[in-house]
Amino acid sequence: MRVREHKPSAWFLLETDQGLILDVNCSHTVFDYSFAIVLNAAERERYAEEGTPYLDRLAESIAGSAPIAKGSKSIFKARKVSEQCSEQVDAAIFHHR
Repeated sequence: MRVREHKPSAWFLLETDQGLILDVNCSHTVFDYSFAIVLNAAERERYAEEGTPYLDRLAESIAGSAPIAKGSKSIFKARKVSEQCSEQVDAAIFHHR
């Protein structure tokens, strides 16, 4: 796993054998957390067409949907991969800095 690109304090795009993972820094008042999803085919296509601006919008959508909030109806909630790959994500980000 390696960092492909990032926007400081907002998100990291990581490249893995399984595809692309977008790790988003979510912040709600005093509560900050990381939320990662594997990009699906449509998202990978839009990223290929639009580049970083698309990732900015996708990250904003994820963060704005408050996917871990109690009662959240976020469309991203079920796609969370943060716990399954958190150690690899953390290591890739640490080595990138």
